Amino acid sequence: MLSPEEFAAASRPFVEQAGLPMPENYPAMAASVQGKVALLTEVPEAVRFYLDRNPELDEAALAKVAGNEKARDLLEAAASDLSRLDDWARAREVIQSTAVDHGAKPGQLMFPVRVALSGRAAGPDLGAMLEVLGRDESIRRIESLARNLPEP
Repeated sequence: MLSPEEFAAASRPFVEQAGLPMPENYPAMAASVQGKVALLTEVPEAVRFYLDRNPELDEAALAKVAGNEKARDLLEAAASDLSRLDDWARAREVIQSTAVDHGAKPGQLMFPVRVALSGRAAGPDLGAMLEVLGRDESIRRIESLARNLPEP
């Protein structure tokens, strides 16, 4: 029921109490998880992946990505396509078209990108994550998962 601004202000003390840094873009970060939490006490864990340069990868999510034979190539292609993107607001669209261009369904790339960005199978909207993390960090995380992905 809170506006995104009110939610960010109300959740800030919980994030600070958890000892997490408070970046300038915290309001956007908080807004991205607002619909994913039931209690303000859940916000620190919901935003932790944004603040951790190398978020812990959920084993089940990683296994699902590793089971996709195309995942490594798709992630590498996505990182390459994203690195050439002039308008970061189009990042999600580019990810979808990269999948299609490589003979895959968008979900076959969007799920691995989600795991690369957050370490999780579920969470905020992919577009919101890309926006909050920004171009350089998003590409770095995608490339990192592509390099470190276990063989299927």
